[in-house]
Amino acid sequence: MMRAIAETGRMPSNKGFAELAGLDGLFALNVDDRKLAMNAAGLAAIVNLPNLGWLAYDATDDAMPHIAAMSKLRFLMCQDTIAGDDGFVALARLPRLRTLKITGPKVTSACVSAFAPHVDTQFTD
Repeated sequence: MMRAIAETGRMPSNKGFAELAGLDGLFALNVDDRKLAMNAAGLAAIVNLPNLGWLAYDATDDAMPHIAAMSKLRFLMCQDTIAGDDGFVALARLPRLRTLKITGPKVTSACVSAFAPHVDTQFTD
């Protein structure tokens, strides 16, 4: 089974997310590229992937409810994100999250304090 994918540039739209929906063995997905034509609506197609534990995504506030529904997620990286504190605080309830890497102008250190001590929050503004 496929254990990891890093497809930046090969899935140009939300259709790419839809095509991943049946990959139950998918563990890692790196689509952290603002140039890709993917948005929060596309994330809905992969919310229920049973083994998705690692995600790099160019997050927006409207994407956060979809990411928060990914109950198996252990690692999330959002570089140069335009999402703000409220969106990230919603992720503090993810039961398996262990590592969160965030960079972005709207995220503050207050966001980081919402996460449990066992979550390695790496924050840069």
